[in-house]
Amino acid sequence: MLYRLFFFSLYFLFANFLNAQCCSQGSPINGTTNVGTVDKNNVRIILAHRYNYGNTYYDHTNKTDFKIAEESNFNYTSTIISYGLMKKLTLEAEVGYFFNKTLKYSFSTKTNYGFNNVVGTIKYALYKNTEKRIEITPAIGVKLPVETERRVINNVTYPYDIQTSTLAYGVVSQLFFLKRFSNNKTSLVLYNRNENNFDCIAEEYRYGSTYSLSSFVSHLFTPRIILTLQTRADYKEADFQFEKNVKNTGGFVGSVSPQVSYEIAPKFFFYSLIDIPIYRNFNGRQLSSKYSFSVSLIKNFCL
Repeated sequence: MLYRLFFFSLYFLFANFLNAQCCSQGSPINGTTNVGTVDKNNVRIILAHRYNYGNTYYDHTNKTDFKIAEESNFNYTSTIISYGLMKKLTLEAEVGYFFNKTLKYSFSTKTNYGFNNVVGTIKYALYKNTEKRIEITPAIGVKLPVETERRVINNVTYPYDIQTSTLAYGVVSQLFFLKRFSNNKTSLVLYNRNENNFDCIAEEYRYGSTYSLSSFVSHLFTPRIILTLQTRADYKEADFQFEKNVKNTGGFVGSVSPQVSYEIAPKFFFYSLIDIPIYRNFNGRQLSSKYSFSVSLIKNFCL
Protein backbone atom coordinates (compact mmCIF):
# COMPACT_ATOMS: atom_id res chain seq x y z
CA MET A 1 0.00 0.00 0.00
CA LEU A 2 2.74 2.46 0.90
CA TYR A 3 4.59 1.72 -2.33
CA ARG A 4 1.56 2.47 -4.51
CA LEU A 5 0.26 5.52 -2.66
CA PHE A 6 3.76 6.91 -2.25
CA PHE A 7 4.38 7.09 -5.99
CA PHE A 8 1.07 8.83 -6.63
CA SER A 9 1.77 11.36 -3.90
CA LEU A 10 5.12 12.31 -5.42
CA TYR A 11 3.49 14.56 -8.01
CA PHE A 12 3.72 17.63 -5.80
CA LEU A 13 6.78 16.67 -3.80
CA PHE A 14 8.89 18.97 -5.91
CA ALA A 15 7.90 22.64 -6.24
CA ASN A 16 10.28 24.59 -8.40
CA PHE A 17 12.16 27.81 -7.87
CA LEU A 18 9.21 29.84 -9.08
CA ASN A 19 7.67 29.47 -5.65
CA ALA A 20 10.63 31.19 -4.02
CA GLN A 21 11.00 33.93 -6.62
CA CYS A 22 7.29 34.33 -7.09
CA CYS A 23 7.49 36.49 -10.19
CA SER A 24 10.17 34.48 -11.96
CA GLN A 25 9.02 32.59 -15.01
CA GLY A 26 8.68 28.84 -14.83
CA SER A 27 6.35 25.96 -14.23
CA PRO A 28 4.92 26.38 -10.74
CA ILE A 29 4.17 22.71 -10.36
CA ASN A 30 7.22 21.69 -12.23
CA GLY A 31 5.50 19.20 -14.45
CA THR A 32 6.37 15.56 -14.75
CA THR A 33 7.53 15.43 -11.14
CA ASN A 34 5.32 12.52 -10.11
CA VAL A 35 8.66 10.75 -10.61
CA GLY A 36 7.69 7.06 -10.73
CA THR A 37 7.29 5.02 -13.89
CA VAL A 38 3.93 3.50 -14.84
CA ASP A 39 3.33 -0.21 -15.47
CA LYS A 40 3.09 -1.30 -19.11
CA ASN A 41 -0.23 -0.34 -20.76
CA ASN A 42 -1.24 1.69 -17.70
CA VAL A 43 -2.21 5.36 -17.76
CA ARG A 44 -1.93 7.92 -14.97
CA ILE A 45 -3.84 11.22 -15.17
CA ILE A 46 -3.18 14.10 -12.79
CA LEU A 47 -5.25 17.27 -12.47
CA ALA A 48 -3.58 19.84 -10.23
CA HIS A 49 -3.95 23.43 -9.07
CA ARG A 50 -1.47 25.72 -7.30
CA TYR A 51 -1.90 29.13 -5.69
CA ASN A 52 1.17 31.22 -4.85
CA TYR A 53 1.48 34.51 -2.92
CA GLY A 54 4.34 36.85 -2.02
CA ASN A 55 4.62 40.39 -0.63
CA THR A 56 8.17 40.74 0.74
CA TYR A 57 11.40 41.81 -0.94
CA TYR A 58 14.77 40.37 0.03
CA ASP A 59 18.18 41.94 -0.59
CA HIS A 60 20.46 38.90 -0.73
CA THR A 61 19.57 37.24 2.63
CA ASN A 62 17.83 40.15 4.37
CA LYS A 63 14.31 41.52 4.24
CA THR A 64 14.16 45.03 2.84
CA ASP A 65 11.57 47.81 2.86
CA PHE A 66 12.48 48.51 -0.76
CA LYS A 67 9.54 47.70 -3.02
CA ILE A 68 8.70 47.93 -6.68
CA ALA A 69 5.55 45.81 -6.55
CA GLU A 70 3.35 45.52 -3.47
CA GLU A 71 2.60 41.83 -3.95
CA SER A 72 2.43 38.98 -6.43
CA ASN A 73 0.17 35.97 -6.88
CA PHE A 74 -0.80 33.37 -9.42
CA ASN A 75 -3.32 30.57 -10.00
CA TYR A 76 -2.09 27.72 -12.16
CA THR A 77 -3.79 24.50 -13.27
CA SER A 78 -2.09 21.64 -15.08
CA THR A 79 -2.81 18.19 -16.46
CA ILE A 80 -0.20 15.44 -16.67
CA ILE A 81 -0.74 12.21 -18.62
CA SER A 82 1.68 9.28 -18.18
CA TYR A 83 1.67 6.09 -20.26
CA GLY A 84 3.59 2.88 -19.60
CA LEU A 85 5.00 2.09 -23.04
CA MET A 86 7.16 -0.78 -21.78
CA LYS A 87 7.81 -2.52 -18.47
CA LYS A 88 10.51 -0.02 -17.52
CA LEU A 89 9.75 2.87 -19.89
CA THR A 90 7.17 5.60 -19.32
CA LEU A 91 6.18 8.47 -21.61
CA GLU A 92 4.77 11.61 -20.03
CA ALA A 93 3.27 14.91 -21.21
CA GLU A 94 2.13 18.00 -19.31
CA VAL A 95 0.19 21.09 -20.29
CA GLY A 96 -0.64 23.90 -17.88
CA TYR A 97 -2.49 27.22 -17.85
CA PHE A 98 -2.09 30.37 -15.74
CA PHE A 99 -5.53 31.79 -14.95
CA ASN A 100 -3.67 34.79 -13.59
CA LYS A 101 -0.08 35.82 -12.98
CA THR A 102 -0.35 39.15 -11.20
CA LEU A 103 1.92 41.96 -10.00
CA LYS A 104 0.21 44.62 -7.88
CA TYR A 105 1.83 48.06 -7.72
CA SER A 106 0.76 51.03 -5.60
CA PHE A 107 -0.45 52.75 -8.76
CA SER A 108 -1.62 49.86 -10.98
CA THR A 109 -1.98 46.10 -11.39
CA LYS A 110 -0.56 43.97 -14.19
CA THR A 111 -2.10 40.55 -14.82
CA ASN A 112 -1.00 38.05 -17.43
CA TYR A 113 -2.61 34.75 -18.36
CA GLY A 114 -1.98 31.92 -20.78
CA PHE A 115 -0.35 28.55 -21.35
CA ASN A 116 2.94 27.47 -19.84
CA ASN A 117 5.51 25.42 -21.77
CA VAL A 118 4.45 21.94 -22.86
CA VAL A 119 6.73 19.34 -21.25
CA GLY A 120 7.45 15.89 -22.70
CA THR A 121 9.48 13.35 -20.69
CA ILE A 122 10.86 9.82 -21.00
CA LYS A 123 11.42 7.91 -17.73
CA TYR A 124 13.33 4.65 -17.35
CA ALA A 125 13.39 2.36 -14.30
CA LEU A 126 17.15 1.85 -14.36
CA TYR A 127 17.45 -0.17 -11.14
CA LYS A 128 14.83 -1.85 -8.98
CA ASN A 129 15.71 -4.29 -6.20
CA THR A 130 12.63 -5.57 -4.38
CA GLU A 131 14.67 -7.36 -1.70
CA LYS A 132 16.66 -4.25 -0.80
CA ARG A 133 13.62 -2.03 -1.43
CA ILE A 134 15.64 0.34 -3.60
CA GLU A 135 14.68 2.00 -6.87
CA ILE A 136 16.57 4.40 -9.16
CA THR A 137 14.79 6.20 -12.02
CA PRO A 138 16.43 8.77 -14.33
CA ALA A 139 14.43 10.87 -16.79
CA ILE A 140 15.08 13.25 -19.66
CA GLY A 141 12.65 15.62 -21.35
CA VAL A 142 12.08 18.75 -23.40
CA LYS A 143 10.17 21.99 -22.83
CA LEU A 144 8.30 23.36 -25.84
CA PRO A 145 7.06 26.97 -25.85
CA VAL A 146 3.41 27.59 -26.67
CA GLU A 147 4.18 31.29 -27.16
CA THR A 148 7.38 32.79 -28.58
CA GLU A 149 6.84 36.51 -27.93
CA ARG A 150 6.07 38.51 -24.81
CA ARG A 151 2.42 39.25 -24.14
CA VAL A 152 1.17 42.69 -25.24
CA ILE A 153 -2.01 43.95 -23.54
CA ASN A 154 -3.48 47.39 -24.34
CA ASN A 155 -0.32 48.21 -26.31
CA VAL A 156 1.83 47.51 -23.23
CA THR A 157 4.52 44.82 -23.50
CA TYR A 158 4.54 42.91 -20.22
CA PRO A 159 7.87 42.37 -18.39
CA TYR A 160 9.71 39.06 -18.40
CA ASP A 161 8.79 38.56 -14.73
CA ILE A 162 5.17 37.73 -15.48
CA GLN A 163 5.40 35.86 -18.77
CA THR A 164 3.61 32.52 -18.59
CA SER A 165 6.33 30.54 -20.39
CA THR A 166 10.06 30.78 -21.07
CA LEU A 167 9.34 31.73 -24.72
CA ALA A 168 12.06 29.21 -25.59
CA TYR A 169 12.94 25.54 -25.81
CA GLY A 170 14.59 23.80 -22.89
CA VAL A 171 15.86 20.50 -21.50
CA VAL A 172 14.72 18.83 -18.26
CA SER A 173 16.70 16.10 -16.48
CA GLN A 174 15.73 14.19 -13.34
CA LEU A 175 17.18 11.53 -11.05
CA PHE A 176 15.09 9.75 -8.42
CA PHE A 177 16.27 7.44 -5.61
CA LEU A 178 13.82 5.57 -3.36
CA LYS A 179 14.56 3.50 -0.26
CA ARG A 180 11.69 1.77 1.55
CA PHE A 181 12.44 0.52 5.05
CA SER A 182 11.73 -2.94 6.46
CA ASN A 183 8.54 -1.89 8.24
CA ASN A 184 7.13 -1.11 4.77
CA LYS A 185 5.54 2.06 6.18
CA THR A 186 8.41 4.53 5.91
CA SER A 187 10.29 5.68 2.81
CA LEU A 188 13.19 7.98 2.04
CA VAL A 189 13.53 9.73 -1.31
CA LEU A 190 16.34 11.79 -2.80
CA TYR A 191 15.38 13.70 -5.93
CA ASN A 192 17.36 15.92 -8.28
CA ARG A 193 15.84 18.02 -11.07
CA ASN A 194 17.58 20.39 -13.50
CA GLU A 195 16.00 22.68 -16.09
CA ASN A 196 18.21 24.27 -18.73
CA ASN A 197 16.69 27.02 -20.84
CA PHE A 198 17.72 28.15 -24.31
CA ASP A 199 17.53 31.72 -25.63
CA CYS A 200 14.07 33.12 -26.29
CA ILE A 201 13.03 32.50 -29.86
CA ALA A 202 11.97 36.07 -30.71
CA GLU A 203 14.17 38.06 -28.31
CA GLU A 204 17.72 38.10 -26.99
CA TYR A 205 16.85 36.92 -23.49
CA ARG A 206 17.40 33.68 -21.58
CA TYR A 207 15.81 32.66 -18.30
CA GLY A 208 18.32 31.25 -15.84
CA SER A 209 18.63 27.48 -15.55
CA THR A 210 17.43 25.90 -12.29
CA TYR A 211 18.93 23.12 -10.18
CA SER A 212 17.13 21.46 -7.29
CA LEU A 213 17.88 18.77 -4.72
CA SER A 214 15.13 17.43 -2.46
CA SER A 215 14.79 14.89 0.32
CA PHE A 216 11.53 13.37 1.53
CA VAL A 217 10.55 11.26 4.49
CA SER A 218 7.13 9.64 4.10
CA HIS A 219 5.17 7.51 6.54
CA LEU A 220 1.97 5.50 6.14
CA PHE A 221 -0.12 7.06 8.92
CA THR A 222 -3.28 5.04 8.24
CA PRO A 223 -4.16 2.53 5.48
CA ARG A 224 -5.34 5.47 3.33
CA ILE A 225 -3.19 8.40 4.48
CA ILE A 226 0.50 9.18 3.92
CA LEU A 227 2.25 12.07 5.68
CA THR A 228 5.40 13.50 4.11
CA LEU A 229 7.96 16.13 5.04
CA GLN A 230 10.06 17.53 2.22
CA THR A 231 13.19 19.69 2.50
CA ARG A 232 14.49 21.28 -0.68
CA ALA A 233 17.40 23.37 -1.92
CA ASP A 234 16.90 25.35 -5.15
CA TYR A 235 19.45 27.31 -7.12
CA LYS A 236 18.61 29.50 -10.12
CA GLU A 237 21.19 31.10 -12.37
CA ALA A 238 20.78 34.75 -13.26
CA ASP A 239 18.83 35.56 -16.40
CA PHE A 240 20.96 36.55 -19.38
CA GLN A 241 20.48 39.38 -21.88
CA PHE A 242 22.77 41.25 -24.28
CA GLU A 243 25.72 39.03 -23.32
CA LYS A 244 25.55 39.81 -19.60
CA ASN A 245 23.67 38.73 -16.49
CA VAL A 246 20.43 40.53 -15.68
CA LYS A 247 20.52 42.31 -12.31
CA ASN A 248 18.23 41.13 -9.50
CA THR A 249 17.63 37.66 -10.94
CA GLY A 250 18.68 34.23 -9.68
CA GLY A 251 19.85 32.99 -6.30
CA PHE A 252 19.39 30.24 -3.71
CA VAL A 253 16.32 29.23 -1.69
CA GLY A 254 15.77 26.58 0.98
CA SER A 255 12.21 25.39 1.65
CA VAL A 256 10.17 22.96 3.72
CA SER A 257 6.91 21.40 2.61
CA PRO A 258 4.54 19.30 4.76
CA GLN A 259 2.27 17.15 2.60
CA VAL A 260 -0.73 14.81 2.90
CA SER A 261 -2.07 12.25 0.44
CA TYR A 262 -5.34 10.33 0.77
CA GLU A 263 -6.68 7.34 -1.17
CA ILE A 264 -10.30 8.19 -2.02
CA ALA A 265 -10.91 4.89 -3.82
CA PRO A 266 -8.71 2.21 -5.39
CA LYS A 267 -6.18 3.97 -7.65
CA PHE A 268 -7.83 7.36 -7.04
CA PHE A 269 -6.02 9.87 -4.82
CA PHE A 270 -6.30 13.36 -3.37
CA TYR A 271 -3.10 15.24 -2.54
CA SER A 272 -2.29 18.57 -0.86
CA LEU A 273 0.75 20.49 0.33
CA ILE A 274 1.91 23.86 1.57
CA ASP A 275 5.34 25.10 0.47
CA ILE A 276 7.21 27.57 2.72
CA PRO A 277 10.60 29.15 1.93
CA ILE A 278 12.74 29.37 5.09
CA TYR A 279 16.05 30.68 3.67
CA ARG A 280 16.80 33.00 0.76
CA ASN A 281 20.02 34.32 -0.74
CA PHE A 282 19.07 36.25 -3.85
CA ASN A 283 21.23 38.05 -6.38
CA GLY A 284 20.26 41.60 -5.44
CA ARG A 285 16.71 42.62 -4.50
CA GLN A 286 13.82 40.35 -5.40
CA LEU A 287 10.19 39.79 -4.48
CA SER A 288 9.96 36.45 -2.70
CA SER A 289 7.19 33.93 -2.34
CA LYS A 290 5.65 33.83 1.14
CA TYR A 291 3.84 30.53 0.64
CA SER A 292 2.13 28.37 -1.96
CA PHE A 293 -0.62 25.80 -1.65
CA SER A 294 -1.39 22.92 -3.99
CA VAL A 295 -4.13 20.32 -4.41
CA SER A 296 -4.49 17.53 -6.95
CA LEU A 297 -6.55 14.55 -8.04
CA ILE A 298 -4.67 11.53 -9.37
CA LYS A 299 -6.19 8.56 -11.20
CA ASN A 300 -4.45 5.43 -12.47
CA PHE A 301 -6.03 2.80 -14.73
CA CYS A 302 -5.14 0.01 -17.17
CA LEU A 303 -6.00 0.20 -20.86
